Amino acid sequence: MIEIPPKNMDIDASVEILKFFGTVGTPTSVSDSPLQQIHAVYPNPFWDKLSVSDLAPSDHLELYNSFGQTMSSGNDI
Repeated sequence: MIEIPPKNMDIDASVEILKFFGTVGTPTSVSDSPLQQIHAVYPNPFWDKLSVSDLAPSDHLELYNSFGQTMSSGNDI
């Protein structure tokens, strides 16, 4: 008769987490793209009027709500 010793099935969570994050080589965030021009948008929060500084007549604006739905879009919102 062959006796098999009991196996230890314990997992060291710290070691497993370090192994996992050690294999992830690429960032999971979106890189920042350089802005051509910075606009000041105020006030925040707003009720019925929103001001945008340094806005050119050809600039296209899109206004979204907190659910990501487009509320308004165009050159003159």
